[in-house]
Amino acid sequence: MKYLKSLTIFFFCILAPYLFSQEVDEFAFLEDNTSTPTNFENALPHLTPPKTSSEKIKKTSPNKKIFLISNQNSSLSPGDFISIILQKKLIARALVGKTKKQLAGIKIIKIYEPKLWRRLKAKKQVELLKGDDSYYLAQIALSKKNNLKKKKSVSLIKGTEDLFNETVILNEEKEFDDIDKKRKIKSDNFISLHIGRIAGVNTSGNPAEYTQLSAHWTYQLQDNIFVEASYGQNIIRDFPAMGLDTKLSNIVLKTKYAFIAPMNSILFPYVGYQILQASSPGEGVYSTGMTQQDIDAETRLMNSLRKKAFIFGASILKNLVPGWFTRIDVGTDFYSIGFGLEF
Repeated sequence: MKYLKSLTIFFFCILAPYLFSQEVDEFAFLEDNTSTPTNFENALPHLTPPKTSSEKIKKTSPNKKIFLISNQNSSLSPGDFISIILQKKLIARALVGKTKKQLAGIKIIKIYEPKLWRRLKAKKQVELLKGDDSYYLAQIALSKKNNLKKKKSVSLIKGTEDLFNETVILNEEKEFDDIDKKRKIKSDNFISLHIGRIAGVNTSGNPAEYTQLSAHWTYQLQDNIFVEASYGQNIIRDFPAMGLDTKLSNIVLKTKYAFIAPMNSILFPYVGYQILQASSPGEGVYSTGMTQQDIDAETRLMNSLRKKAFIFGASILKNLVPGWFTRIDVGTDFYSIGFGLEF
């Protein structure tokens, strides 16, 4: 039952934006006032504000779409729709995803006041409203109507349909786009697999390159600022001597910044730190016929592969289809081509 409940909550969170779209029924009461909008204007000030509970924000995600808030009275349950109120204004609509030990994790699914929403942060006290928030939605509708009047729009506002004309609807659909418009890429996470070439030495001590497979995870820490961790590995045959194999491991941490590039691609210049580790079971082990010079030579070759250094370079990302991309990396650490997924 525990796993069934978790699975149900997961799919509920995925489908929440579509389920939430059905909440337009909350405006059904306005349909009766389309012929006499003055009745609606006069009635709203006399309506009693719904009861809310005061909670504190504990943590927020970097993009402020996921919040960890207090749940002091255990009034919130997974699957609850809640409204966030600040300064007596409806800021956002959210879905409770998980609760534990007087804490609740919520996901923002609709934003009404972007300016106030940006001010939400840890330790901020907010009011929460469960269920029907038509009182505040009515305030928003009336505010939009008054704003349209002030602008002296060519088309007169005659009813509910005018309050939610094409322009308003498009703005609501793009509310996250407007908030993230500074972002070159909207997704926060990128994972990719690469094949590339990495610098090393051969058994003669001369520079050589080896083919290496690597996995990369990139996260958007702030708008257009990314951090990345990658791990690569390959086997070098007959190194540092005939009959011996060496495993070369490549660990890289990077900081990147995104720029728009030609041909609908994204350029990521980066700086970072690289750790190259080399290991061989036979390193420095005496075998028949070996001299101390041979053992020392093997040790020198292995040490020449090991490396710790600051690196720099650039990545170019090109979308293939929505969610999938190809990527090229060229830097002092290595160069590679890869394919990946963004989410």
